Amino acid sequence: MKTHQSHAGEAPGQTDSNHKLNRLKLPDNLSNKTVLDIGCNEGFFCNVALQRGATKVVGIDMDERFLDDARKRYANDQITFLKQGWNKLPEGPFDIILWTSAMHYELDPARILRNICAALSPDGLFVLECGVHQIPRKEMVYSIRHDGGLWYPTLPFLENALSNAGLAYRIVSQAELVGTDPVPRVVCHCHVRRPTVLLVRGPTQSGKSNIAEMVKESATKIIALDYFVARIAAAKWSHSDLENFIKQNVNPDDLGKLYNSIDQAGLTDAYAALVTKGVAPSDKLVIIEGFMTEPQAQAFTKCLKRLARVWEVDSA
Repeated sequence: MKTHQSHAGEAPGQTDSNHKLNRLKLPDNLSNKTVLDIGCNEGFFCNVALQRGATKVVGIDMDERFLDDARKRYANDQITFLKQGWNKLPEGPFDIILWTSAMHYELDPARILRNICAALSPDGLFVLECGVHQIPRKEMVYSIRHDGGLWYPTLPFLENALSNAGLAYRIVSQAELVGTDPVPRVVCHCHVRRPTVLLVRGPTQSGKSNIAEMVKESATKIIALDYFVARIAAAKWSHSDLENFIKQNVNPDDLGKLYNSIDQAGLTDAYAALVTKGVAPSDKLVIIEGFMTEPQAQAFTKCLKRLARVWEVDSA
């Protein structure tokens, strides 16, 4: 009986696994990575992940015949094959998640994409291969194949579903017809979307507040450093060495002196940690605006490294 996937040393399967692997653009080095293959079929890509250094690989599928073949071909203590669907995924997080040749079997892909995002590690990679209709509307399109009528997303629908799931994406392989499938498939590399933080810095009267004002409609929030320290200084209570220092040293007529003295007092890291707590994972764009010393700008960037993408605007 002809296999679904193609395997080394065997007759060609229904799909060309090596060609598909090239299109997926899976990283060559998966050392110490954990991998989940959703709809793993006979385990070809699970084995590839293991060969590339993954330490834990989980393949799930609802077809027991596929899983039996996978266990026989690719038996290994580091690979687990489970009979289950994708409504509830195995416990993660996973560094790499694959969902290929399968989205058309799901009537609510947006829900599954949210599950996948929740199971993906913060710096993980989600590889999605799916048929996409090139129609400029957000819809699922009923499409008749050799095995029945199935629903495929349009590109606007897919873009919206990925965004709502908290995923940023780029297409790494353009649309291509595969086998008898009437809908061309694309390959997307997706990552957990992180906030963007814009550090707008400069001395007094340099125009930094005007820049923040011009882009405020696009921002989730703005953190104005002058207001930030002024509120700490005016508060009735203080709860840290930093807050005590600000209350004791603030001069409303010369806040630049306060910012410089924060560094001199060895409180730069504490200051950066407190300011950047205002950036939440759900934010899209946060503007931190005000006078920053070079050590403070570096400390902000360091604190935000894993949470956000940081851009800096400095006055010339």
